[in-house]
Amino acid sequence: MCGFALDRQLNASLNIFLKMCEFPHIRGISRM
Repeated sequence: MCGFALDRQLNASLNIFLKMCEFPHIRGISRM
């Protein structure tokens, strides 16, 4: 459960980071 919470927090931080930096190609790779 702790690992799951940590993963969610990390994913949220990564999402914000990508939005701020605007890297659509990285988001596309993440979907694949």
